[in-house]
Amino acid sequence: MIHDRPETVEERDDDRRPTVAVLVVNFRTAGSVERLLRSIAAHAGLARITVSVTDNSTDFGQLAELRAVADRLAGSFEAIRITDAETNSGYARGNNLAWGAIPEPRPDVVVVANPDVVVDRGSLAALADRVISGGTTVWSVCTFSDRRQGNGQSRLDPFTGMTRRARAQARQRSLQYVGGHFLAMSRETWEAAGGFAECYFLYCEELDLALRLHELGDKKGPMAMSDFAVTHVGGESTGHDARKASSIGTFHANRSRVILYRRHKRLCAYLPILICSRFAYVLTLAVRGRNQQARSVVAGLWSGLRSPVS
Repeated sequence: MIHDRPETVEERDDDRRPTVAVLVVNFRTAGSVERLLRSIAAHAGLARITVSVTDNSTDFGQLAELRAVADRLAGSFEAIRITDAETNSGYARGNNLAWGAIPEPRPDVVVVANPDVVVDRGSLAALADRVISGGTTVWSVCTFSDRRQGNGQSRLDPFTGMTRRARAQARQRSLQYVGGHFLAMSRETWEAAGGFAECYFLYCEELDLALRLHELGDKKGPMAMSDFAVTHVGGESTGHDARKASSIGTFHANRSRVILYRRHKRLCAYLPILICSRFAYVLTLAVRGRNQQARSVVAGLWSGLRSPVS
């Protein structure tokens, strides 16, 4: 489904306005998608924005809601494209499908945004200008989450596999990266990386992207734009059943960590340490009687060891 807005004469004569693609993956959160898109439209500035949404819900009702959202917001963007994935293909493939749904010539800047994000401050046009002038790096934005403010970046400790919010440049052994809730990069950077790696269903996509860009020559690491801000609610896209969502999240968090470590030389040597630390955690869970979560950890580790990584 495609909604294109006709250009005015003034717009056709102005080639200096940055073009931005906003990629969104929906999983039963059509209301949140509309809230996100309205906030983006309100902070577009002079940017010419194409929105591409992939629906992973496998629910015709959700697809109908997204199409209704596209109808309501058709005048706010250059185009709104809704793609039915027909199956829940995961976050990485969903974003890649959203990018593939945009015809050539594609926009100059790629923004990946979760449905549970709202833009609070700043201009997409200013963000796009910064991205275009920033080379091959990935940009984060100021993020408010859990009543705390951060720079939208996190860091991975390879010994433990744990991630924490990054407030300064990562220590030497740590890997700093832009959180997947809202990240921006140039079209050239996105296409050079080949989008997100589809061996991940959920989690670690942005970590993998950071490692691949480093291998491609991005030595600067992620950059932050402080005068553009979003609020990240978090957790809305994993489903509405909290217990089931927790079990699924635990499984994929462990599966994706193992795949990440197997894929990259920088982390591969730490894989035995990661596995040992995860099994120590399983024992702790078992002692506390949290058997379902313990089983999810073990299943995720086993799946990560068996899954293809290419």
